[in-house]
Amino acid sequence: MTSMIQLQEDRRIESSGLSTAWLMEQAAWLREQRSLHGDSCRFFMTAGSLFEFARFDYALGTVAFFHAVIGLERALKIHFRKDGHLKALFKRAIDEKVFTDELFKGQFTWCDMMQDLCARHGMKRSTGYCERLAILLPEQRNLYFHGTNLMGPDYFRFTVHVRILADALNTGRQGVYSH
Repeated sequence: MTSMIQLQEDRRIESSGLSTAWLMEQAAWLREQRSLHGDSCRFFMTAGSLFEFARFDYALGTVAFFHAVIGLERALKIHFRKDGHLKALFKRAIDEKVFTDELFKGQFTWCDMMQDLCARHGMKRSTGYCERLAILLPEQRNLYFHGTNLMGPDYFRFTVHVRILADALNTGRQGVYSH
């Protein structure tokens, strides 16, 4: 006799102001290739799967975020046809106006994490959202991969923002860039 494991939805999703419907919608959206090169898109496909399963385990939302950040870094390398660190490539995308605050059209996430970032880095109120993300994303990635357990609803929203940035790069028609 085989028994089926019944997964229960994680209550932290709803209590964090998210919904299962939103997670499922975003999971499908994250997985779409659109104009993104396959080498980068694979990370977003995984992020989409993690979003889908985060409804059963909230902690997967943070893991999805970090897969998205890796996908963005790969897309930046393909776009610029240059190897480099995420922070430097991100800054170049801002300097060349590939990444602008217009990409987000009212979707900014002015959360506690973003406020703390501004305070720690002495940012002015006028500092752009992309400029803030250029500091936040590498910083959070480094914290996580050096052993700091990070979790919270903002990682779900930032995952969506990371995909918006990657889509702005339009890497789909470029050849594969290897290190």
